[in-house]
Amino acid sequence: MRVRNLLILLLTIVLTAGLAFVVFVGVQQGPYTFRPTYGLVSSVELNGGTAVTLRVEPYIEDLEEDEEKPKADDALVLEAMEMFEKRLDARGFYDITMTREDDDKIRIEMYTDDYEEISDSGDLTQYICEKGIMKFYDVEGNYLIDNAAIEPGTADILKYDDTTYMLYFKLSEEGKKAFEKLKDDYGKEAEFIIEYDDVELATRQYNKCIKDGQFAASLGFTKRETMNVAYQLNTGILNATFHVEQARSAMPTMGESVFIWIMYSALAAIAVTLVLLVIKFKGFGLLADLVYLMFAICLIFALAAVRLKLSPSGVAGMAVGVFAFTAMLFAIMNEFKANAETMSIREAIRAAFRKNNTLLIDLNAVMLIAGVVMAMFEKSPMAEFSSALALSAAVSFVFLYGVLRGMLIVADGAFPKKAKEA
Repeated sequence: MRVRNLLILLLTIVLTAGLAFVVFVGVQQGPYTFRPTYGLVSSVELNGGTAVTLRVEPYIEDLEEDEEKPKADDALVLEAMEMFEKRLDARGFYDITMTREDDDKIRIEMYTDDYEEISDSGDLTQYICEKGIMKFYDVEGNYLIDNAAIEPGTADILKYDDTTYMLYFKLSEEGKKAFEKLKDDYGKEAEFIIEYDDVELATRQYNKCIKDGQFAASLGFTKRETMNVAYQLNTGILNATFHVEQARSAMPTMGESVFIWIMYSALAAIAVTLVLLVIKFKGFGLLADLVYLMFAICLIFALAAVRLKLSPSGVAGMAVGVFAFTAMLFAIMNEFKANAETMSIREAIRAAFRKNNTLLIDLNAVMLIAGVVMAMFEKSPMAEFSSALALSAAVSFVFLYGVLRGMLIVADGAFPKKAKEA
């Protein structure tokens, strides 16, 4: 019996060490790499400012109500990112962080200190999803027309040959007059410049592109690129719809130095807690240390597994959960130590959990329910705080009710004499 408990204890230590290695170092198998801590740290939002996460969905015109929409493919997501980048570059916003999340989400972050004119996530979303701006100039740089002179919804793609595709649209009366004036001033072979989102695309001749109030010209694009320009001229976006998954208006900057300070403080707090557990509870304090470390490692693993972003509010939610776990651990161990002087170890364990039953259930349940309810509002600034809090509460409940109780029982079987002395 004692040998079995010793083996269980040893196996627990080995498994904890193995899990710690996986969490903090990571493992690699062929092309697949699993590094939870790296993913978690890389998701830490060190900068404040405005941010929005958009989910990309391909646009299906005649989709049935009960029919599920297909997920966006790589090409569509990358094209959306390219379009957003061009729009932001054209306005002078160069220092923007744009990342792809999961398979079909794009996160755009712009920092308040640099771009105070866009301080609301709604402004950012509206700007990057507005219609593409196509402008026409004569060769001397004089403005001719822009999108307003294109008949709405007429932009399309025409095939010229196997490798060349043309952009097509109809001109409004204003557009027709502008190009007629160009022809009158410079002749039928008059050249004009085409710009799109403030980027010069091409120079074309009137007699090769304009006929009967219609425009058709190759811009040197592939079929898909030409189609995307047509979609943007018609609707403002690609052949896709964008759904706001998360939005954050201007918030203070956390900063790398602050994050490092928080990490050092957290490590110091953990070290002090481990030492206090040993000083106060001696042999069983070492066991409590093991449970505490297992809890911390599994919490980090869980946070990384659900891909939770550790913004300042997320860090705060995790800190509250860890503090609550620490308080409950000390409460149980205090009661256990007091009862162990007059009871058997098994009876002391039952009495300690019975005495703190209300505290354990109520505190964890309140944190879990509050966290889940607040996390349901994904666009709320408190969503990350509440998600981290709810996850911490769930892991805490498992470790206090299951792991701690089980480890105390195993220790009693492995070291019966030591247990009685405690």
